Amino acid sequence: MSDWLAICAWAEDVDRREEVPDELKQELKAVLTGLRNFGVPHLYGFREKYDDPWSPGNGGGLWDRLSNVAAHLEELGMASPVEHATNV
Repeated sequence: MSDWLAICAWAEDVDRREEVPDELKQELKAVLTGLRNFGVPHLYGFREKYDDPWSPGNGGGLWDRLSNVAAHLEELGMASPVEHATNV
């Protein structure tokens, strides 16, 4: 849960920054909305426990999109979305 909260706090920081292009802000919002609609941070039915987390049925494409947005933002000097997460 704390990792998801770290990602949400990071996204709020991204949204406040004027130097971040609106296109990246919109993509980030769309990805996070997609993940929330999918059930993140809590997935019911234990899909994340027993299946490949990168399979299409587990929202893997959304996580890939988040990784791509994060990479672009890191190129602009922004911190990693999991810089303050518990597993880093």
